[in-house]
Amino acid sequence: VSEITDAVNAPEPTKNLDPAIFIDKSTAHLASTLGDPTMRRNEGAVEIWQYQLADCVVDIYFYNDAGSLIARHTDMRSPLLGGVIDSAACMMNLYEISETAGRIN
Repeated sequence: VSEITDAVNAPEPTKNLDPAIFIDKSTAHLASTLGDPTMRRNEGAVEIWQYQLADCVVDIYFYNDAGSLIARHTDMRSPLLGGVIDSAACMMNLYEISETAGRIN
């Protein structure tokens, strides 16, 4: 009975995805997890993948590491200039696109 009660009262799994999990991952890994970015741009030696989501914008910064592009920094921000970011909603948006684009690795 205790096991059944514990299962019923167990918290629902968190359905969010912190962009920091992509640090040290390749562009191929990111594409397989989140799909193609909304925008890609280069700033000098850095390639930036941007995902424009319902509640935020997520930027992932890739640097060349022995011939491969590897994520070294991420940033979440409001889609509105000067707006306040809802980090929890943003991470939920990332989780949702991971569910449709592929799977979380």
